[in-house]
Amino acid sequence: MDQEFDFENIVSQFDIAGTLISCVRYGEGHINDTFKATVLEDGRKEVHYILQRINHRLFTEVDKLMHNIALVSDFCRRSVLSRGGDPSRECLTLIRTKGGETYYFDGENYFRMYVFIERATSYQTVRDAKDFYESAVAFGNFANLLAEFDASQLYEVLPNFHNTKVRYKNFIAAVDKDICGRAKEVASEIEWVKAHKDLCGQIVDKIAAGEIPLRVTHNDTKLNNVMLDDETGKGIAVIDVDTVMPGSLCYDFGDSIRFGCNSAAEDEPDLSKVHFRFDLYETYLK
Repeated sequence: MDQEFDFENIVSQFDIAGTLISCVRYGEGHINDTFKATVLEDGRKEVHYILQRINHRLFTEVDKLMHNIALVSDFCRRSVLSRGGDPSRECLTLIRTKGGETYYFDGENYFRMYVFIERATSYQTVRDAKDFYESAVAFGNFANLLAEFDASQLYEVLPNFHNTKVRYKNFIAAVDKDICGRAKEVASEIEWVKAHKDLCGQIVDKIAAGEIPLRVTHNDTKLNNVMLDDETGKGIAVIDVDTVMPGSLCYDFGDSIRFGCNSAAEDEPDLSKVHFRFDLYETYLK
């Protein structure tokens, strides 16, 4: 068993039955430390959970973070049940501590626990067009499950995360400073952005004016945040809801396209490999 933390003590704080058998690092996430905990129930049945150490250096207000996650996860669970679905596979199920809290603080680190979604996998890259289509289905279903949720209940845990007016202001400031001396290499691209400044306020201004409804947004709508069924390949659940906040569904659509329709990795240095995949765009729209 991984001995980075006192897992027996940490797991014992959560409202689950059984004896911890193992707790090992799991997945490829970069923000939080994720572990798969295996617990022996009734001396014979192995049950799995996801245990995460929250990155409180990024998410500095853990109470607000977990407030959002608890509200959204619980609402999704009720929505799935109302449709006759299986919440253990179709949404995240947050496990409270024995004291009813949404996380456990050991004096230094913050931990939370979820039910492990069995017989499903998240992938880091799009294997084929079907994967991308299924991610669209999953994120569409996530939005549908939360259609009646009052997004004003959520905190903005990452302020101005998708505020394009603020992003434009920060972009111009970075161009003016040009601390790496590279602005001249992309002068035409910078001028293109400046020429389209008016587009930057389209969504945020319409939300403020009530012309676009305020909805729950996931804000990290990438394929690796979708669980695909191991047998059918269908998108069955959306995970990693750290960034759920109030906003516009346009944010989630745009983020999906930005990530999924890129022909190369986000940090690909060879720009000749980077182009927009219109075929995948059409697939996502289906």
